[in-house]
Amino acid sequence: MKTYDTDLRGKLCVSLCGHDKGKIYVIIASDDEEVLLADGESRTLDRPKKKNRRHIQPIIHLPEDVREALGECTDLTMKRALRLYKQAEV
Repeated sequence: MKTYDTDLRGKLCVSLCGHDKGKIYVIIASDDEEVLLADGESRTLDRPKKKNRRHIQPIIHLPEDVREALGECTDLTMKRALRLYKQAEV
């Protein structure tokens, strides 16, 4: 069984490959090869998506309100943070 650390925990990322290409997720855990992703809707904390670390692009620069919304990682706060990020993007 792999152990996941939290070095990228709470950061947003964009999927680069697969059927979900372009979708934005919150990283909930990571190791050297894989990350666990959730979006609070189809992928909740109870059933995160496992993805190869090379197939995501972390989003470094986040608006302040998005960073604040990601303070506590729950399904509700993830949905709110993703909605705020998409609104700021437009």
